[in-house]
Amino acid sequence: MSKYRKPFLKCFSENWARRFPGSRRGVCLPVFLARTDCTFSDEGSFSRCGLYFHLIVEFTPKWPGRFTGDIIVTSSTKGFPPDGIPPHRWSEHVPDLLEGAYRIGWFIAGRDLWWHLIDEEAESRRLYESIPNLPKPVTGLKRRKGDWYASSYDVPQASIICEAVNHFCDSFEQHVLPKLNKTT
Repeated sequence: MSKYRKPFLKCFSENWARRFPGSRRGVCLPVFLARTDCTFSDEGSFSRCGLYFHLIVEFTPKWPGRFTGDIIVTSSTKGFPPDGIPPHRWSEHVPDLLEGAYRIGWFIAGRDLWWHLIDEEAESRRLYESIPNLPKPVTGLKRRKGDWYASSYDVPQASIICEAVNHFCDSFEQHVLPKLNKTT
């Protein structure tokens, strides 16, 4: 488990509750992969548009410090059955809000989108530079075009987390909410 997950979720939960008071953490687990501490359900969405919306903040075990969001759209307060796998949705499904699992990036940029709490490019460069007798130049990991990166990684981790939380919440508010809250 990522060492960044807990501090991020603490900051995120506080910010999310302040900015989106109609959303509650851990109300239900809409899909089998959801965890109580990183699932946020919009309790008022059904009265607005006839669907329930759940956000799952997802850290990947493959890349420490990298996370994204999954948005689960369902017509049931309970989500999908415990053994049920929701249909995976794509950006072209966003206008119709079909039931299923969407990446947050489908709403924002029409493609998958990740936030990076560490600079993998700089980390890989430092690793390669530490290996003696390695032929130069060595190319390490490159930044993923279009993903979110902190304005600086030379600041305390708490500052990077705060910047990521604010960007994620701003993106959700500006790009996702208007599409979720359309009337059906």
